[in-house]
Amino acid sequence: MLRDKTRRAILCIAGIAAIVLLFVRAQAEQPAPTSYPTGILGAFDHRKPITQDAWPWVSIGRVNVIRGLGHRSYCTGTLIGPRQVLTAAHCLFDTPLNTWVKPQQVHFVAGQSRDGKFQGHAAAVMFITDPDFTFAVEERPRYDQVRADMVARDWAIITLADRLSLKPILWRIIGKADLPGAAGPGEVARAGYSQDRPFLLSVHRGCTVKTERSATRISGASM
Repeated sequence: MLRDKTRRAILCIAGIAAIVLLFVRAQAEQPAPTSYPTGILGAFDHRKPITQDAWPWVSIGRVNVIRGLGHRSYCTGTLIGPRQVLTAAHCLFDTPLNTWVKPQQVHFVAGQSRDGKFQGHAAAVMFITDPDFTFAVEERPRYDQVRADMVARDWAIITLADRLSLKPILWRIIGKADLPGAAGPGEVARAGYSQDRPFLLSVHRGCTVKTERSATRISGASM
């Protein structure tokens, strides 16, 4: 029996070593990530801090992911229903293990601020992604990139364990459009928690969007 346990332990260690080797090999074969600051669109930093004391900013928060002992990451998430949060699918992918994280590793904090205050929080019980979204390490064009044909599929909807008493942000799909349009008032703004401002929501106003054009840079961050 002791010999069988030893054999199983050796096989387990060998399996882990093979996974690590595959991950390191795939990472080594890709170009290194750039030093371009995460969260900045363009040559200049146009981000402005936003206090989460009014809607819709109170319904935007951090999707915190615990990947292991001392290894955490986060992305920006938006409350789109009492228990539903929209975020990027790649935020929920465990790159070292080359697979999806478990729902119990995910926690949403709405209105996260630097002073430790927040507007609401809840753990995740499940999440769904586009079944055709591919983010395996060996299939990325670069270690810190999503494939161009996968960008439109890079979404996830998280279901929370508890309802949050916050007004959700309405959303809809807009295809083949240049925004903001000339038909009516409005603006395009990008709000989020950047890598260099992990507990500060900032907004880049005055953006333009061409909905059929893809960008590939990953916007998640690790701690």
